[in-house]
Amino acid sequence: RQPVLSGRDIYYLSNELRDNGYPEKSVYAAKQCLFMPDMCLFDCWNAIVYNLYQYWLTDKNTAIEGIETITKFMKDHPMRGDVYHVLSALYEVIGDFESTINCCKLALDTIVEDVFDYGEVIEYSKILPAIYIFEHTKDNNEREKMLQHLNKYKDHKLVIDFMKNIKNGDH
Repeated sequence: RQPVLSGRDIYYLSNELRDNGYPEKSVYAAKQCLFMPDMCLFDCWNAIVYNLYQYWLTDKNTAIEGIETITKFMKDHPMRGDVYHVLSALYEVIGDFESTINCCKLALDTIVEDVFDYGEVIEYSKILPAIYIFEHTKDNNEREKMLQHLNKYKDHKLVIDFMKNIKNGDH
C-alpha cells in the first residue's frame, strides 16, 4: 500500500525538487498541493511565489494559467502582498497593463505582518510595485506618491539603485 502524502509533504517535496534542479517536477508538485485542504496558507503563498512564479512567467499561456490559479485561490483565501506582485507580473506578460497597475496597488495596500517581514515579501509587495507604478504612469502626483512611499525603504538596495537612476535622469 502506498503511503498518502499530505499537502504539506507535497509542498516540501516541491521545494526539494526545485532546490535540486528538477523545476518541472517541482511545478507539478506545487500545483498538486495548492488546493489541498490540509495546506496552511503560508505554505500556499510560498508555493505560488517560490515554486510557481518563474514557471508562470515563461509565456502567455502559462501566465494565463497562473492568473486563473491565483484568482481561484483568492476566492477562498486572503492574499499576501508578494502574491499580488506575482499576479501583477503575470498580467504584464499578457499585456493587461491596467490589471498590472491595479495588482501593484493591491500589493502596496496589503499589510505586511511581522511574521512575514522578510526581504522578499517587502521587496515584492512594497518596493517593486511602487517602482513599477512610478515607471508606468505619467501622473506626476502618482509618481510623487510612489517616491514618498519608497522613501520608507530608502536603505534597501533596490531603492538606492532606483533613486540613483532617477538622479541620473534614467526615469
